[in-house]
Amino acid sequence: ANVSLPRLSDRVRLLISRDESIEGDGAFDSDIGRGDDEEQTRLGLRLLLSETGKTQFDADATVKVNSGGLNPRARGRFRHVQELTETTLARWTQTVFWERDDGFGTSSRADWEWLPNSLALVRLTGRGTVSEASDGIDWRTGLVGFRQLDRKTAIRSELGAFGFTSPEFEAEEIFVNFRFRRAVLR
Repeated sequence: ANVSLPRLSDRVRLLISRDESIEGDGAFDSDIGRGDDEEQTRLGLRLLLSETGKTQFDADATVKVNSGGLNPRARGRFRHVQELTETTLARWTQTVFWERDDGFGTSSRADWEWLPNSLALVRLTGRGTVSEASDGIDWRTGLVGFRQLDRKTAIRSELGAFGFTSPEFEAEEIFVNFRFRRAVLR
């Protein structure tokens, strides 16, 4: 949830999110290869510092809620979206953060999206993260396809990999993911 708090300010949002989806687009983030201990909820506030056309700057402070205690994080993010054609766009996101468990770090992400028609979307994504706790760059890449079948039904498929670069470049896991979603109650 990303809830606007208009009584406080139009620029402040309340965040309730899984840890992965707070970084950007939940569509790229997947449960594949993550243990239950990493699927934690974050609670916090986001401040929109600047939003001009295709560029956005924001900052947030969140806390990961788990049985091992609280894991606070402060983060600043720059995001730029560039339309390439009428049906394709590119998005670049740069994040700097401090987290109690990982220390200081930065994450870079690039997305390319293509809309072949009004019911489908294809996204190619790459992300790399470096922090005080990482050895080299922790990376992830994926090709994701979305297709709306009717008003209540959609499918999502993904082919991807993630790994690290140190002590040597290694793909920790290569995966294929398929999801079928159907709205039951609205």
